[in-house]
Amino acid sequence: MDLIATFRAYFGNEYGSLKLAVVSLRQRLSQSLGEVTLLEIQRALDANTAAIEFWKQFVSIPNAPSLAFDNDILPALSCLRESALTLVDQKEASLLESCVANTAFLAAIGRIQELAVAVTAYNSFVTETNTTITAKKQSLNAANVQSARSSLSLLKARKIRFESPTAENCVLYREQQKQKKLLETEKEKAKKALDDFGKNVCGEYEQRINELLDRFHAGFRICDTSRRYIGGTASTSYQIVINNVAVDLGDNKTPTSTHSFKNTLSSGDRSTLAFAFFVAQVERDPTLGGKIIVLDDPFTSQDRSRRSCTQQIINRLATQAKQILVLSHDASFLRDIWDSDYTQDIKRFSLSGSKAQRFFPSGISPTTRWAITIECTVSFRSTFTKVVGISDTSLKRSVRFWNTG
Repeated sequence: MDLIATFRAYFGNEYGSLKLAVVSLRQRLSQSLGEVTLLEIQRALDANTAAIEFWKQFVSIPNAPSLAFDNDILPALSCLRESALTLVDQKEASLLESCVANTAFLAAIGRIQELAVAVTAYNSFVTETNTTITAKKQSLNAANVQSARSSLSLLKARKIRFESPTAENCVLYREQQKQKKLLETEKEKAKKALDDFGKNVCGEYEQRINELLDRFHAGFRICDTSRRYIGGTASTSYQIVINNVAVDLGDNKTPTSTHSFKNTLSSGDRSTLAFAFFVAQVERDPTLGGKIIVLDDPFTSQDRSRRSCTQQIINRLATQAKQILVLSHDASFLRDIWDSDYTQDIKRFSLSGSKAQRFFPSGISPTTRWAITIECTVSFRSTFTKVVGISDTSLKRSVRFWNTG
């Protein structure tokens, strides 16, 4: 009885261990060849394919060996799992019976061996490709990052360049650049023509003005007449030469401590220069014969010599212009013009200023024929001076002399 109990105890333990081993084998087969493992293999293949396509832009990668998940891996592993689980089922049903590999299992093993060869080749390809990619990454790490970013920005800009609407805008931009170039060419031609014209005209003006200043016995001249194009508007600048010293015109910002036009010339000199400018401009007017010239006290702050020169110039212009109107408070100056040999058809009138303010608020003044010969006599001036001397302020504002003859 003890021997039988011993055999039972021994074989009972071995049987239980065998049964557990069969159950464990089923679990390992289900885990190793189950859905999770197959999904991981499929993901790995897909990731490798995507990486290869990406890196082909930067490095040379040969074609990968043929290894398809749906056609190669999935059928072989599924067949192995099914045939192996069939044998496990047989063993589990008859634990004490020997289990021999059947035809299906042997065929599955054969497919696995063929698959192993393909997988080995594929893994070698992946290893070589990883080596190539690693070398490329190392070279990129050693490169200038800023330069790479600039190159990338340039490539992106070139890509956008040929996309709509950028492409159409580029065509329009090129056309506008052509038009701009043509306009700039025309502008340069016009500016050159204006410079040539201005060079000649400014030189002639400067020469004529200096001739008039010499005639007026002015102690200064103008020089360095030049053209400027400030703000796109043509203008002229010059210097005043006094005792061989050139003085700039200056402007409203020029300090009084600096020599300039406003603090160097006297009032008479400024009037003389302005009149010389006016005469030089009038003389160059091709339509002067049809123009009416109006002069209002043209000899302001001038001495006797310059007054006489002014009168002579007015007489000469009277023979060239259609008509000249000379306004002045100085009767003797107007009498000099009246007595001139240059003028033939002269009219003289007296403007009644106080009456104009009373009856003509718009500024139009009535005129009366002026007895210039009487008013310019010595006796008339003496009588006028006496009357003014004995008149009070109100009388000075109201008294007027009406002369005939």
